[in-house]
Amino acid sequence: MPIMLTRKDGPPMPFRNAEYIPFYYFIPKSILSRCGAELNAIPRNPQELFRNRAACEFVESDLFRLLIIDAAAFMVWPYTGFGEYMEIYSGYDPARRFAHCPDYWIQELTDEGILASAGELFKGCHSELGYVPEWQIDIYLRYIVPNVMKKHRMDEIIQVAREYPCFEDFDFRKSNQKTDVIRKWYHTRTKHPMISLEEFQEAYADAHGGQEYNEENAEMKTIHNTKIIGIDHGYGNMKTANCCFPTGVTAYEHEPLFTADMLVYGGRYYLIGEGHKEFVPDKIKDEDYYVLTLAAIAKELRAENLTKAHIVIAAGLPLTWTSGQKADFKAYLVKHAEVEFSYKKADYHLYIDDVRIYPQGYAAIASFATTLKGVNLIADIGNGTMNTLYMINGKPQQGKMFTEKFGTYQCTLAVREAFMQKTQREINDTIIDEVLITGTANIAPADLKIIKGVAAEYVRDIFRRLREHGYDENTMTLYVTGGGGCLVKNFYKFSADRVKFVEDICAAAKGYEYLAETQMKAEAKG
Repeated sequence: MPIMLTRKDGPPMPFRNAEYIPFYYFIPKSILSRCGAELNAIPRNPQELFRNRAACEFVESDLFRLLIIDAAAFMVWPYTGFGEYMEIYSGYDPARRFAHCPDYWIQELTDEGILASAGELFKGCHSELGYVPEWQIDIYLRYIVPNVMKKHRMDEIIQVAREYPCFEDFDFRKSNQKTDVIRKWYHTRTKHPMISLEEFQEAYADAHGGQEYNEENAEMKTIHNTKIIGIDHGYGNMKTANCCFPTGVTAYEHEPLFTADMLVYGGRYYLIGEGHKEFVPDKIKDEDYYVLTLAAIAKELRAENLTKAHIVIAAGLPLTWTSGQKADFKAYLVKHAEVEFSYKKADYHLYIDDVRIYPQGYAAIASFATTLKGVNLIADIGNGTMNTLYMINGKPQQGKMFTEKFGTYQCTLAVREAFMQKTQREINDTIIDEVLITGTANIAPADLKIIKGVAAEYVRDIFRRLREHGYDENTMTLYVTGGGGCLVKNFYKFSADRVKFVEDICAAAKGYEYLAETQMKAEAKG
């Protein structure tokens, strides 16, 4: 029977949304504290709620129902078995749609006796209700969520959707999953023009001493049962040959509530990709980059269904910092020859056999460097630094390397400051990133103009700095690598014959692997 509510100057009518009230008292304080004042103004005593007309009117509102829907989705998503963030998916994605169906979760919680019905709550509770501890919610949802998914066969449906994704499944935000779909659809993983299979096989044999190409050769590079894993320790994103994730990590002394992308090491809990690391010239000053390195290795090994392996780490440093920091960075990464940790609830056991350090910028073009003719300038524009390197007929020029703290994050900071000065408003970095990457966003034209103006000035400054280092756009070919390439594309007029882009965000990590493999094979031959 529905709960009846006496109306002002009218007959009793069903209390709309009353069925969600027991779940409201189940929402943890950490979530409610981030909601509006109206939601937190609902009395914690159900009897007082029933007598408070303003609270009743709010419960009956669409806003209350929307908040319940969002809270339920936020609470259950970490227990659905998906490691990625829910926010990267659109409203069309089956998993996200299912998470936003609170009736399923509330019904199961009620059937299991965890939640009372609305009627039972109003009749039996006469005191103020405290907040349910998050550890207790964790216990309940670890059991409830998989049961609901299996009961309604949503696990099977979602599995099929994950195997055959489409563009509409994703939000406007950039993500590894979205990038993978785009790459697979447009075949953009390759840096080279498409050629026939016969041509590829011949080229592969020429480059590998007559060895024929086969499917095993396409797998993770392995020498003497040792896996070579290239890692690009970016200031914005960590990259491997097949993965890219934000360079963010937050440490906890106790296991946090949401554990979707959690790494456990040394008795501490780390959420990978959470937060944003500030620019640090020397990456060995804290533990974060070591933890992020373990996560990067685990992500690569997961693709091979491996949890135990001998590893050679191939990494890089800014061009002019390589000689000075190489030994220390190598010692930092290999400080534990044997290391154990868990990632996404899987236990890993690694043997770090060696670390090889190579110069950034060059690594991104290393695989085709020998094909370059004339004078070429490599500009590796990352999140924290810009590295430039001159190449003459495919050979790097030792005395013509430059590193500057002039990455894309400096552009983001400049946009923030300009936007605040001109509008007296703050702007979210997500919107800034969208404009920098795509050249536009669904925002007010005046706001978009501010962002584009700052970005255009930033790119002009890039080319001013390149010219200061001797760049001549009439006689040289410029190769742009790193995330800053999208800025040059979107906000600079250039000649396609003179400016070329290495668009694979993982190009540097792949280059490190290429250089390490080449070097190790040469050493093996003696």
